Amino acid sequence: MFNFVLVPLIVGSLVFVTLFLGNGNEDLLAVAMSFLIVVPVSAIALLAERKDIFSPLNILTYILIVSAPLFSVYVLYFADDWKSEYAVFWQDFVDVTSGIILIMFAFASLIFGYFNVKRKSSRDRSPVDNAVYSVSKLRILGMLVLLIAVLAGFMFARDVNYVATLADNVLSKKSIHEATVGMSVRGSALTHWRLLGISLPHGFLIVFMALVWLRKIKAESADYALLGVIFLVSCFIPFIASTRTPILEVLVVLAMLRHYLVKEVNLTKLVIIGFVGMMVIGTLGELRRNPEKLVLVSVASSIDSVVGSSYFVDLGKTSIVVNRVPATVDYLYGSSFISIGMTLIPRQLWPDKPVVRIGYFVGQEVIRLNNMTGIPPGFIAETYLNFGYWGILPIFFLLGCLVRKLYNPLLQQRNFKNTVTYVVGIVLISLSLLSTDLTYALVQALSYSAPIFAIHRFAKIGRS
Repeated sequence: MFNFVLVPLIVGSLVFVTLFLGNGNEDLLAVAMSFLIVVPVSAIALLAERKDIFSPLNILTYILIVSAPLFSVYVLYFADDWKSEYAVFWQDFVDVTSGIILIMFAFASLIFGYFNVKRKSSRDRSPVDNAVYSVSKLRILGMLVLLIAVLAGFMFARDVNYVATLADNVLSKKSIHEATVGMSVRGSALTHWRLLGISLPHGFLIVFMALVWLRKIKAESADYALLGVIFLVSCFIPFIASTRTPILEVLVVLAMLRHYLVKEVNLTKLVIIGFVGMMVIGTLGELRRNPEKLVLVSVASSIDSVVGSSYFVDLGKTSIVVNRVPATVDYLYGSSFISIGMTLIPRQLWPDKPVVRIGYFVGQEVIRLNNMTGIPPGFIAETYLNFGYWGILPIFFLLGCLVRKLYNPLLQQRNFKNTVTYVVGIVLISLSLLSTDLTYALVQALSYSAPIFAIHRFAKIGRS
């Protein structure tokens, strides 16, 4: 961890500070700051959680590396002119320093909260998990899940008029994405089909593989074939809607579960896994940009889709929120959090339901895109947009406490409940909450927890 992460961060900081002192270009100072904010988090992770590469602090380090130094270097030196301007929303690059400061403040609060909760000793063992599960019940359920996912995919395709767009040879994946997943006026429409076509099969995959790796059930070749088909079917809706996050989430969850339940992954293997994940994201991003044909994605376009995108705590959208709130846009004073309750009401029952997710407001009122689309701000920027700096300290302190509460039971015993709860929880915090907004993260949490809980209870037949 020290050789691969901390040393390059320190060297990068020193290089860009030296370059700034040499010619006074403030953009170089911003890049140096983007390296510097990762150093303390990486150092703390090195001291406290060196042995577990998927520990909360290490995952926070990976997120910051992509979001800050890699983003800065990419935008300044490798992106084309349009991309470099759009990545920071047509601000001067030096303006991202306000976002860097906010991110530093938020992560400091999170780390204080994290260490405020006492770490459980591995000696304080949880009760032995002696639950017994029925693989035959899971096989029957798997066939039902597959059928439901196929029907959900068909209904989703019908409702977005997918067949008609294919007949016209104009596959507008971007418009489908904005209408059903993104932050358009319609918001996240057709949620019920996405829950049945994505979340349900993913929940089944997670439960089945976790029980296999815990040696609670024994899988045969036919079972793995069924799982493969279920996974492919679950990719159908993300494919036509060009949304990459659900596929990325379930792959990361499965990789982490295997790490904790079968064989721990070292940093070299993690880099390989990260590269493969980057290529998957790049392929889906390329499909969105070139919807009429399938193309082989290049490493460059994959880097563009990951480092140059708005994943994680993006500096561009974070900084523009800080720079324009409250200067030109007033604080929301918690209104985006209060409106979360409306997400539970289907739009089919309330056709005129207001836009719930904050991305539309950010895209139109803060960034001023004027194209009826939205930009999910990320939880750091959303918190600031509601309460300013005063809201960051308590909210991210509590988030740090929550992360430690998720991680502590795993240190005691790697059973189904402890492992799945932590892995799913930290993935949703990393890929949903920090990247998008609180509303989406809570919906994702419910979307995952409900099927996982139900499937696990269905498969459980008693105790030995």
